[in-house]
Amino acid sequence: MTGRNSYNGPISFYAYMSSAMNHVGRHHTLIFNVIKTNQGQGLSRTTGVFRAPQSGFYVFTWSIRLLNFSIHCVQLIVNGQPVGALVSQNAGGENESDSTTVVVYVNQGEEVFLRTFSHYNKGPIYSDGYGYSSFAGWKLS
Repeated sequence: MTGRNSYNGPISFYAYMSSAMNHVGRHHTLIFNVIKTNQGQGLSRTTGVFRAPQSGFYVFTWSIRLLNFSIHCVQLIVNGQPVGALVSQNAGGENESDSTTVVVYVNQGEEVFLRTFSHYNKGPIYSDGYGYSSFAGWKLS
């Protein structure tokens, strides 16, 4: 990506799901459709995919909220490869939120997204005013 497509400013994004995702199966890409920050315009509201506007080290963090005996494993995928994962399980009927953070080198134009793993996917992933399931990232300078 050069010329008109290059971006040289700061890069950061923060988004969350506007509502619960029901019937989440294996290798399902999570979509965070409420975008609050999107410097560099790398995050897509419709696909949930972040396309790196610049090469460099990035920090990615995500949180998953579960209720009612749900369990989900969510992987961070960079350039088609899993580089991080989080297992969140609600063993009772109460709210459960878990989060994790990954620091990884990403080349310009590579795609980064969250998806469910092939195992440990039961129940909806919740997101509302009481607690958002969210995805954020920024490039280290």
